[in-house]
Amino acid sequence: MAIFAGTALSIIAAYFWFSHDGGSPVGEELFRHGRTILMVLLGGLVLVILGFLDDIKGLPVWLRLAVEFGVATGLFLFTDDVQVTFFAPYAWMPVAFTSLWIVGITNSFNLMDNMDGLSAGVAFIVSGVLLWVAMTAEPPQYFLCVLLIGFMGSLLGFLLFNFPPASIFMGDSGSLFLGYFVAVLSTVCTFTTFGSGNVVAAALPLLMMAVPLYDSFSVVWIRVKNGVSIFQGDKNHLSHRLVGLGFTVRDAVLVIYLLTFCCGVSAALAGRLESLEAGLVVVQVGGFLLLTALLERAGRHALRKAKQEGEDEKAAEE
Repeated sequence: MAIFAGTALSIIAAYFWFSHDGGSPVGEELFRHGRTILMVLLGGLVLVILGFLDDIKGLPVWLRLAVEFGVATGLFLFTDDVQVTFFAPYAWMPVAFTSLWIVGITNSFNLMDNMDGLSAGVAFIVSGVLLWVAMTAEPPQYFLCVLLIGFMGSLLGFLLFNFPPASIFMGDSGSLFLGYFVAVLSTVCTFTTFGSGNVVAAALPLLMMAVPLYDSFSVVWIRVKNGVSIFQGDKNHLSHRLVGLGFTVRDAVLVIYLLTFCCGVSAALAGRLESLEAGLVVVQVGGFLLLTALLERAGRHALRKAKQEGEDEKAAEE
């Protein structure tokens, strides 16, 4: 709740401050996108309340998803900025794309909230990349910069006490808001900055969110392979797997920060390149994730081998 409150109050303060600054391009853009800002904050408040109730008593998965899809659909219908079209040939596709993107990223960050400082730190890095894209756009997206700066300031204040070893913790109310806010702003940033015919630009959010998505898909695959419900919590997330390979909790978090930074910076640069060069950047991001998967597999193999050798030595001594 503190992250949402800090974000909302800073954005509201900036809105009124710049609205009294006549002729300011920042104030004009904030006023022009006032309805979008209001709807985004209202949607965030709904998800904070949803997460708070889930933290207290636990809510059924279907109810959580229903509320999340309702919020995402409402943003699409009642704003002109939050839209994922991706060159859809049919009128119904953009609302489906928008809802799936927002709900998917919201829950990816919720799943990633399994170690101190992890979800908030990844959100801070992704937001920093989005801020750079918004600031260097032609023309700059001032209203998006204001939203991102307020959000990042709240995240930084939280991370000072949440980075391991943590003294405060987030809960579902915080992690749902993080994922929701980043997902929403990524649609506004990417799809309004670049040309409508640039397929690579339209795919940039996928590259920026590569690490949360990799974590979500890999843990779901492990659960399916083990024959358990995909909604059942476990310790098979990327962070847990890194700790299982010998990393400390702090080092595992820092490794994921670094991987997120590499993918995010690559994605931001891809939108400024020609098609061939941008395609190579996409391949590079895929290479980061593949390298991570291969190192994980090699580490697990080494641990199994060491364990087997230890058992063999023990058996020989007996």
